[in-house]
Amino acid sequence: MASEATSNGSYCLYPPRLADEVDITQQSEGAVTRYIVRNAATARYFILKQPEFLILTQFDGTKSLSDVAKGSPEANLPRVALPALIKFLGKLDSLGLLAREGAKTTAAAQQNHRGLYIKFPLFNPNRMLDRLDRLFGWAFTKTTVVSSFVLMTVVGLAMLARLDEASSYTSYLFREYGLATIIAIALIITALHEFAHGFACKHFGGDVREMGLLLVYYVLPGFYCNVTDIYRMGRKQQRLWVIFAGIYWQLLVSTGGGLIWLLSTPYTVLADISMLVFIGGSFNILVNCNPLIKLDGYYALYQALGIVNLQGKSSAFVRSRIARLIGSAQPRPVDSQRPMVYAS
Repeated sequence: MASEATSNGSYCLYPPRLADEVDITQQSEGAVTRYIVRNAATARYFILKQPEFLILTQFDGTKSLSDVAKGSPEANLPRVALPALIKFLGKLDSLGLLAREGAKTTAAAQQNHRGLYIKFPLFNPNRMLDRLDRLFGWAFTKTTVVSSFVLMTVVGLAMLARLDEASSYTSYLFREYGLATIIAIALIITALHEFAHGFACKHFGGDVREMGLLLVYYVLPGFYCNVTDIYRMGRKQQRLWVIFAGIYWQLLVSTGGGLIWLLSTPYTVLADISMLVFIGGSFNILVNCNPLIKLDGYYALYQALGIVNLQGKSSAFVRSRIARLIGSAQPRPVDSQRPMVYAS
């Protein structure tokens, strides 16, 4: 049914059934129940409501489309018009959720080139993160988190009290070490920012199977960590922690660098390195918190509000308002669901 799959010789099985690599997780928040459908092979996740889920579960390889369309009041299965069912099935097939035969599709490869960015996967960190969680899982205990925020507050106030000195010291570091050194340290800390996302995801029960490089707008380099497994986490607090983990890591690094700089003798190697780490850790925190860009701040707002595809729906809303003002037809809203990839 999918044109890209048909072109390379693969075809959807009939009667249709879900692919072997697809699993479904139920997620309840208050009175709302959603179903997270995962394609483990491509690391893509899709959110279904109750009626869609009831139809999806009937694709078991034994029922024809006409059987599914009839529904069953006894089994609480809804009736659905055959054209609508065919359209729904075609959508599932295009997303790689249905079993296929023939040549392998290129869906996984196509995901590396999406929209205005290109991904270059480098490795699977899942086992390494599992070991790190066994060693440092205590970092997410309530005592550790509260203590770290108290320390962040104390160091932040102390740095504000010595703001003039810190500003002149930053100018000295720029002259002494150059911009390249500052950027290099910032990039190292930013790369570890992505590990922090993965570490948190693993700690709360998710899998992290992809990390790598990213080209935003085909030009700007960055790192990314695919933590879309947070969709399967039942508690919103856990999902928010995974999103916040990168910024939390940078705050910890900045706090450590700032504390050592405050206690060390000025213009020594230790003081210089400490301030460089403080600057590198503070780099891009505000940018990452900006909810208007698809980075940490956006995903945190999206999870907090519980609105799927928040950016697409917000853009569609703004376009509809503009269209209403100028008297033209309202544009069609966007409601597609894509993987969550955190990039710095």
